[in-house]
Amino acid sequence: MPGLAPPAFSLKTQLDRNLFQLRSKSTPIEKYSFLAQLKEADVEVFYRLCLEHMSVWLFSRRTLEHYS
Repeated sequence: MPGLAPPAFSLKTQLDRNLFQLRSKSTPIEKYSFLAQLKEADVEVFYRLCLEHMSVWLFSRRTLEHYS
């Protein structure tokens, strides 16, 4: 079943790994593609990742809009 991980991987571990992968993407389209694939594979991790790190992304977006 999609989204299921071995019991050895806690939700925290999954979030950390996915956040690391997301931060390694250099362009917005790569980040979008990664998040779209994550949402298909594991909805819980996708939404948890978005909710826990939304303030960082909103700040980054506002900063980009301010300087563009």
